[in-house]
Amino acid sequence: MFFKNPAEQVGTVPKYMISDLMAYRYAIAPASDPRAVLGKSNEIMTFGKMSSDLQKTVGQIGGYILSQQFPILKEMVTYESLIVSLPSSYSEIQMPTRYLCRVGELLMIPLRGNVTMYSREFDSPVTMTEGNIYRINNRVDSSFNSSPDFLAVCFNYLDFDLKRYLMLHDIMSPFARREDEYADPSQAQPSLEAPDNAY
Repeated sequence: MFFKNPAEQVGTVPKYMISDLMAYRYAIAPASDPRAVLGKSNEIMTFGKMSSDLQKTVGQIGGYILSQQFPILKEMVTYESLIVSLPSSYSEIQMPTRYLCRVGELLMIPLRGNVTMYSREFDSPVTMTEGNIYRINNRVDSSFNSSPDFLAVCFNYLDFDLKRYLMLHDIMSPFARREDEYADPSQAQPSLEAPDNAY
């Protein structure tokens, strides 16, 4: 599941889907949330807090992504559908992240504005723009520099069996990185290799 880029583009979403979602922009109200989906200062609007029209439109985008049958999503289902903003120009993801981030995939589609993702573990940053689908590497320390109007829809995908059977506190708990999850394994902390570090 680890890949050697801060993020990578995996596809695009039809422009009309972005237009349909942005037609409800006045109903979009991300709020402070402890989950660091795109960094610790992100604001999130969860699926349950969206109007029924907004839920339907977000759900259509999520369904479209699954219909593309990306290999990384094989046997996966949607676990979270979120609208995320970065109210400040800078945000960061710091390890450890939720267990969900280890076993799932986070895909993001910018709706407006742009954001550049950096990680000291990789040489090249990635700039993400409207309408493109990006796989976010939320298994590394990284930072985001965004335009003031940045807004995105994000989907966390999880293996079907894990979604059905994995206990909720296991999905939400932090999870330390193993040595083989680093681009440069020599960066791993010795404490991460303790025998009781379950995977």
